[in-house]
Amino acid sequence: MEEVPSPKIQQTIPFVMLIALFALSPVKAQDGRPVADAGSSRYADTDPVLLDGTGSYDPDNSGTLSYTWRQISGPVVVITDANTTTPTISGFVQTEDIQECEFELTISDGQLTSLPDTVKVIIVPDFGANTLVQTNPPFDRNKPTLIYFGGGDCTDGSGYWGGSTWRDKANIISPPYYSPDSYVGGARTYYKYGDMIIAYLSSVAPDYKQPIQTSGYSTGGQPAVDVGIRLNLTYADTRYAVNRVTFLDATSYCRENYSESITAFLGSSVDGEQCWADAYVSTTSGGVHPVGPPFFHESVLNVWFPTATGSWLTRHELAPNWYRNSLEKSDMNQFNNGVVAGAYWSVTGPGKNLQLASTPNAQTYKFQWYGDASSGYMDFYDEPNHPGRLPRPVTLVEPSNGTIVDGNGTVFSCEVSENAVGYKLLFGRDPYHMVYLFSDTPFPLTELVTTFPFEQCWWTVMAYDQYGSTIYADPMHFKTESVSAQTIENAITGQTYASIHQALNDAHPGDEIVVGSGTCQYLENINFKGKNLTVRSIDPNDPSVVAATVINGGHQGSAVTFSGGEEASCVLDGFTITGGIIGISCRDASPTIKNCTIGSPGSTAIEFWDSEPRIIDCTILGNVIDHSLVAYWRLDEEVGDIAYDSVNGHDATLHGTPLWQPDAGRFAGALEFDGIDSYGETDFILNPAIGSFSSFAWIKGGAPGHVMISQTGGNGGTWIGIGNLNGNLMTGLAETYFGVLESGAITTDGLWHQVGLVYDFDALKRRLYVDGVRVAEDATFVAAQPSNGGLHIGTSKDLGVGTFLSGSIDDIRIYNRALSAEEIAALAH
Repeated sequence: MEEVPSPKIQQTIPFVMLIALFALSPVKAQDGRPVADAGSSRYADTDPVLLDGTGSYDPDNSGTLSYTWRQISGPVVVITDANTTTPTISGFVQTEDIQECEFELTISDGQLTSLPDTVKVIIVPDFGANTLVQTNPPFDRNKPTLIYFGGGDCTDGSGYWGGSTWRDKANIISPPYYSPDSYVGGARTYYKYGDMIIAYLSSVAPDYKQPIQTSGYSTGGQPAVDVGIRLNLTYADTRYAVNRVTFLDATSYCRENYSESITAFLGSSVDGEQCWADAYVSTTSGGVHPVGPPFFHESVLNVWFPTATGSWLTRHELAPNWYRNSLEKSDMNQFNNGVVAGAYWSVTGPGKNLQLASTPNAQTYKFQWYGDASSGYMDFYDEPNHPGRLPRPVTLVEPSNGTIVDGNGTVFSCEVSENAVGYKLLFGRDPYHMVYLFSDTPFPLTELVTTFPFEQCWWTVMAYDQYGSTIYADPMHFKTESVSAQTIENAITGQTYASIHQALNDAHPGDEIVVGSGTCQYLENINFKGKNLTVRSIDPNDPSVVAATVINGGHQGSAVTFSGGEEASCVLDGFTITGGIIGISCRDASPTIKNCTIGSPGSTAIEFWDSEPRIIDCTILGNVIDHSLVAYWRLDEEVGDIAYDSVNGHDATLHGTPLWQPDAGRFAGALEFDGIDSYGETDFILNPAIGSFSSFAWIKGGAPGHVMISQTGGNGGTWIGIGNLNGNLMTGLAETYFGVLESGAITTDGLWHQVGLVYDFDALKRRLYVDGVRVAEDATFVAAQPSNGGLHIGTSKDLGVGTFLSGSIDDIRIYNRALSAEEIAALAH
């Protein structure tokens, strides 16, 4: 049987592990022009780096190729052999910062010259003396990598990972001695070892395709998790991402904020790769003579050794000794109905393709080992409260590797995976990008499949348990002529890709990525990474195409993420978005989302922070959560003297017995004020002087001089009110220094109107809105004045006579940003 590569593990992109700049087919040549390929990016310390242009080619072989490399940006370095396929780059100088050098390659066949292709060399920060050692050289690119940090004194440490079986199965990297980066506010960090590791791996495995695991004993737990955070969050390169961290009796004695570090690591997914951790605790959480309970974590596979005996040091060493032996001892390698831990789930074990579910606020998978470092048995820690059993590794049945599938199709099958509640049949263009989701069923598939997305195709089955943990089989290859192609192409370069996120990684601002529709969904979590470009279906205006072009985020995170300052020129157009905990997540970005159907099993279709996404002609199947909405009173209560804030708990206390009107609001209920002494009072919500904000409400009634919303304390004043003379909508924000802003709009006609104030801190303007339309704006700059008081709803800041509202209010919202005109218009409907 043909050997199948072991994929780097992903959660919703199970086998993505090729480098970000790799593409399955080269740029389409135009007019016989040769094609330059500058290779993949490199990481450097001070050692020379070899670039690779051997992927360049001449489509018509019309002449001998010549090569020209030049540096186009970054600190000046030395290029040797600049007219060859593999020039050497040297002269790097490390600083405290990450630096980038960019190089351009063009090639010529003697008549025509290629378009340029570029590659980056990233110079990592100065980490001092390199203390990394590979204990089983030379580095084998076909093996996974285990990075181990031994124990120490809570600050410095040392130690190698022993065991010949481990050395046979993985590249083992350890520092013989390690120390912190620096003390920042008393906290120790070890990020420099991430810089060392990525520079080393880039030199020995520039296109690495295997999984990487870090592990730390005692003190070593700190660098183990810090390296994962550093590699994943700072460099975010699929080649060198860490998807699991193993803690070996690394308790809170050395780092009080392990939970914070673990949360950061679990959230450091690279291109959708699910990160997870396991922790083995053989002492309790105190000091040299510990007292207190064991030290466990949420969202982690926890294992406790309740029968550990001997001195504190003997018990402390039990965890690493047990884990080291667990690769080969039979008692530790039984599946045991899913109650199993140790090397079984490591990058070298039979369950290497496990991806543990994140279970916030719960220790779902929690076991204990009864025995010593060589023999014993595993059982539940407390099954009623921690019932998680892990899913058995998947075994594929048919078709076998290398099968030719004719036009009649075939049935794809696997053995039942114990503890699984569902099975996903996945196809891929190569064994590393299994992102084409054909089916998701509660039992292994028995349906006949007759058409496929590729002629040369790979398949596997991913099983998942009730908590969302997944495991899959190494993919198998087959060939078919029954192809209904689903292509992913950069329309600007002509380059095609095996996954959408791979196309995004390789794209440049202004590019257009066109995604084909078909019978398979795209099982991906995609991130635009700050690139202002377009990702669209083949026909965004055709509802049938939109329905057949599905991005499915699986069980984790968001299906689509904008988090890098994307602007309106960043466009997502013509998709059905599903899966994930959230459909679309948008942070500090303002992309354009058009012609999409957006939903999520987690009920949140879209969430955003400090963002203004433009949502055009979309169908939204779920909640839209705007995290800049800092207070929201729906006013749908029926009794009581509290109006509840459904966002952040800024509940309003009611005075003077305003009346609840359960069926008389603009949306469901409303609150009616008597114009005499009834009003609502809140705690502090925001200071108008430090940033933009928006305040909107629906009102019915009122008279000249009445106030809907005001702020008490300091320089507070009327946010939204009615002018004293003509009954026009006005604001007295910053009135003391700049006067009122009054509109020509009258809202006292007894009908429901949406009224609002936007203070734009960047423009230093106040703007008033009625029913979604701007009705007034300052002609000159206005600086809002500071105030630390709460709000009054239905009267002025000082409860002035004649300011109490006679009328009804509904649906009050306050945002800590300036809403856009489109958003305001949408709120008015």
